[in-house]
Amino acid sequence: MKFLELVEEFKKKIEEVENLGKRIGKILCDALRPIIPDITYSLGWYEAGIDTICLWSDSRSISAKRAMEDIPLHSIIRETLPELHYYLDMPYGIYLSKDEAEEVRRILSNLKNLEVSGE
Repeated sequence: MKFLELVEEFKKKIEEVENLGKRIGKILCDALRPIIPDITYSLGWYEAGIDTICLWSDSRSISAKRAMEDIPLHSIIRETLPELHYYLDMPYGIYLSKDEAEEVRRILSNLKNLEVSGE
């Protein structure tokens, strides 16, 4: 393989990662929107590359945190989808009440066997 062929292969793999990350981000946000209406995602941010799906919510961020007993979404994902945990970031946090956390656990657990199209 020549160097420029290697570069082309690298660019193709980056495009694949972007496409897969966008699909996963969209599925997560669509699933969680009934609980967190303003949730959105990006691939990467200032401190993370495209291999990181970043979740955002202005209404649930650390600055909007309501009470010390609120549960971080990140910990629920680590518990229910450990395969994805390393590839997710919530730079400003996303916090849920105990009741919301239980519903999110159920939603995320159901995603494990969700059939997705090959788009």
